[in-house]
Parts: sequence; structure tokens; C-alpha cells
Amino acid sequence: MVLVELYKQGLSFGIDGRIMTAVGTSFSTPRITSLVAALSHNITDEFNPVLLKALAIHSSKYPDGLALNHADKIKSLGFGLPSPVNDIIYNDPYEITLIQQDTLVKGEFFEIMEFPFPENLIDDEGYFYGEIKVTLVASPLLNAKQGSEYCQSNIDVFFGTYDKIKERDISKPNILNEIGLDGNENLIKGSCYSKHYHKDTTSSFANERMLLNYGTKYQPIKKWVVNLAEMTPANKENYLKTPKKWYLKVAGLYREFSETRALIDGEELSQDFCLIITIRDNKNEKMVYDNVTQLLNNRNFTHSDIKLRERVRTQL
Repeated sequence: MVLVELYKQGLSFGIDGRIMTAVGTSFSTPRITSLVAALSHNITDEFNPVLLKALAIHSSKYPDGLALNHADKIKSLGFGLPSPVNDIIYNDPYEITLIQQDTLVKGEFFEIMEFPFPENLIDDEGYFYGEIKVTLVASPLLNAKQGSEYCQSNIDVFFGTYDKIKERDISKPNILNEIGLDGNENLIKGSCYSKHYHKDTTSSFANERMLLNYGTKYQPIKKWVVNLAEMTPANKENYLKTPKKWYLKVAGLYREFSETRALIDGEELSQDFCLIITIRDNKNEKMVYDNVTQLLNNRNFTHSDIKLRERVRTQL
């Protein structure tokens, strides 16, 4: 009710959480444009709007002292306020950010069964810990004539743990891969975490936490931010106790209208996407960046750092 009244009165929130009277896209648009332009300047690769948008959203968080629940934050503040450019493009030693950009063709999926989750993020009792931030930005199929279903494609992300790999019968419907996961669980689901944290608005992690359940909603931008320590005791025992392996899966979905139209036109349906995952040691103890880099090399992942513009500084 408070949010509705704020909207009617032309009010909004400032960066310090206070209610402001001077509002409008005339304020936000040039600030975001400047940020994205600075990001594009610092990244020497070819201009990539999906990547730049994903980086800005991935870095965003809410002002401290803003006592709103998750749903109200999304409605009134979107994904929050982006970080400064240097904070976006540089990691500290206690975290790593992995970026996957690809095109997802209908009928295909993207899956990593040996995801390089840092092996040093295991506590003295043998449980994985740390903070995980996942952001997905896709270029969906759009059709304005479909009304509320104008967004015609969707991408789902699954990131979590499993026990072992099992064989599957690909002769059965919807079974595309002859090997699958046994005992797997998607750990970016809000239902994995204690209800106490769903209501928390005052802790130091409240301005970043996103325990959202997107369900089957066709949203081209999705973001999850979780702290594994906030998982329910039962889920922690079932899904974080070593030895566990980590996996990542990205799968696409299309509405019936687009699928039917593609069959008639002979079109191959696909979606471009950018997926960003940051894994952080919130205790600031373990060298996560070095550990994951070593795992990427040991497991023969093809990877490279984002190329940044060199800065030559002179002293007079």
C-alpha cells in the first residue's frame, strides 16, 4: 500500500533509502548510459549490449537501511543501483566471476556436469559455504501482437549439487542426453533457504539477497543472490555435505505460437544469452580466484580473461 501511494504522489527512493520528491527517467537514464559507456570503453572486445547490460545488473544492489521485502524491492527499485565501473570489472582474491555467452538453439541445452566450484570453500565440518550470485540476460523472441504473451521465449538456469552421474534411456520422450545427474538439486531456488531470511530486511546481506522464484514466467532478465549458510538444516545436510559435485544447466523454452510459426516458416528458433556467476568467500579467507582458475585449467575448460583497455599513467 505504501508503494502504491508513493507512485501516486510521484515519489521514489534516494540512494540512501530516503523518500525523494525529484524523480523520473530523466535522472536514471543518463547515469546508466554513462556507466554502460564507461564499461564499453574499458572492455576492448567488440561492443556487446547483452554483456554490458548483464554486467550492470549483476553488480547492482540496494541501498543500506531500506526495510522492504524482496517483492517490494523488485517492484519499486528493480535490481538496485549498479556499482562503480572498477568494482564491476575487477574481482578481489576472495571471489571469482565467470561469464558464459552463447546462442541457445531450440531443442538444445547447455550443461556443465563438472562445474569448477571452489574446492577450498568447505568448512571444518565438511559443508560447502559462500555467497553465490547468478544473473541471466537473454535476447528473447518478441511479438507485440500476442498481448501479455509478447515475450515468446524463456531461459531457465539450474545451478547446484549432485551425487553422481547416471545412465538414461534416450529412447524415452524428452530425454536428450544419455547421461544425467543423480541426487541433484537446484540451489538458487528460494525454497531451499530458511523462511526467516525471506523476511529479513535489516542484516548486512539484506541489500543483496535475492531469493526469487521465477517459476515458468517468461522474463529475459533473472537474478539470484544466495548465501549457502542460510539454507535450511535439512537441505544443508542433503545438498552441501561433501563429497558433492556441482553442475550448471541452461535450457530454453518457447511458446506454442512461436513454435508453430517457425514450423510454417522453416525458421530455427534460438536465443542469445549472457550468464554471469560470481562465487565469493564471505569470510574473506580463501583464495577463490586462484583455486577456480586452477580447476578450469585442470578440467580443460577453454577460458580467457575479459580484455581490458590498458591504462598508461605518467607522473609529473
